[in-house]
Amino acid sequence: MNQFRSAPSSVVYQNRMIVTGKLPETEMPNDTTINVEELNLAEHNAHWIESPFELPFQELYGHVCVVDHNRLVVIGGRFNREVKDTIHQIQLTSPYTSTLLSNMTRAICYHGAVTINEKIFIIAGTTTGFFEGATSTVLECDPATNTCTELEPLPYPVSHMATVAWKDNVVVLGGRDNESNIRSTVIMYNVATRSHHMLPEMTKRRYGCTAVTIGDDIIVMGGWDETGIAVDSVECYNFVTNTWTEFPAMTETRPRATAVVKDF
Repeated sequence: MNQFRSAPSSVVYQNRMIVTGKLPETEMPNDTTINVEELNLAEHNAHWIESPFELPFQELYGHVCVVDHNRLVVIGGRFNREVKDTIHQIQLTSPYTSTLLSNMTRAICYHGAVTINEKIFIIAGTTTGFFEGATSTVLECDPATNTCTELEPLPYPVSHMATVAWKDNVVVLGGRDNESNIRSTVIMYNVATRSHHMLPEMTKRRYGCTAVTIGDDIIVMGGWDETGIAVDSVECYNFVTNTWTEFPAMTETRPRATAVVKDF
């Protein structure tokens, strides 16, 4: 990429992988100030370019982005050490207008967000930017009505976890709770019934990890372990066999990374 990034968010829109945000601490002598860049996945030997739009806050991090039709929805995060309670929408087509969609019931960062059945579900995170501020809150945001509703909470507060969607469920993997415990636990939260149950635990405790779903598989990558060491490990959960399998490690450790899936 053109930009050193940590704690960013990424989406895929019309064959473009769009990556947003960065921790200010990642600045390097040859660093730039691009807060959104993209890669055309349909082009052979494509290069990263600066996106034609910007985030509502420069150097936003610990936020989550999702795509709603032709809009990028930017949820929470930190800017200038302040945790944000905002949900902005940015048009992904010209003139790339940015507007405030709504405010959440609380400021949040290092949370999760997924889109299921045209609604956005915002999961847990920390209200302070620190582990002690972890929350178990689940919000349902309806872009059609610009409303946010608080649902039944998770069974424990958690932040810095990975979050993915599978059918009508949000799956919450690992993370760090408000007592600084590093988790290997996996929650499956059904947004229709607003209930949850636990899936088999991961083989490793991890926080600051990232995950994607491919069919009936969840692939979890990187993060930090319970000793605070960055890891390169990858593991996969399969819903059919209900088991975890260790995959080959990445070529380098990756805490606070972001990942997307693109079908070719």
